Amino acid sequence: MNVRSVILAILPLIAACASTPAPHTTPSTLNSIQAANRELMDRYNRGDKLGVAQMYEDTAILMSSGGERYEGRAAIDAYWNPPADPARPTAARTWTLEVLSLEGTDTMPIQRGRSLLKGEWQNKPSVSDVQFLVVWRKQSDGTYKIAIDAWWPTDTK
Repeated sequence: MNVRSVILAILPLIAACASTPAPHTTPSTLNSIQAANRELMDRYNRGDKLGVAQMYEDTAILMSSGGERYEGRAAIDAYWNPPADPARPTAARTWTLEVLSLEGTDTMPIQRGRSLLKGEWQNKPSVSDVQFLVVWRKQSDGTYKIAIDAWWPTDTK
C-alpha cells in the first residue's frame, strides 16, 4: 500500500469530521497534546519503546507510509519493540515531534505533526522525516492516548 492508499484509508475519518462545523480545541488541550508529545519523545529517547506503545489505546490503529497496518495492543507493542533484526537500525536515535495543527474536540483532538528521527544505521547518519496525523482520545483520568496514527514522507520540495 502506498501513501495515496494510506490517505484514502483515513479519508472517511476526515470527512466525518468535516461534515459538521469544525469545533476548536481549547488552549488547555493544546498544552496537553504538547505534553503528550514530549512524553512520547522522552520515552523513546531513553529507550523505553514499550513505554511509547503504552501511549496508544489497546484498540489503536497505526498505519505506516508503506501501508502496513498494526491494530490492537499486541501489534502495537510488537511494532514499537520488535525482536532484534540486523536489517533495522540499532544505534542510538533521537526523536523530535512537532505539532503543526490541532483540530477536533477537547475529547478527541486531531493532531497534524512532523516527526524527525535522527540516528545511525549501518555506520552512517540516518534521518527519518515524516508528517503524521494522530487522533487522540481523552481517557477517563484526563490523559490522552493515541487512537489512530498514520504517517507519510515529508514533502521535501
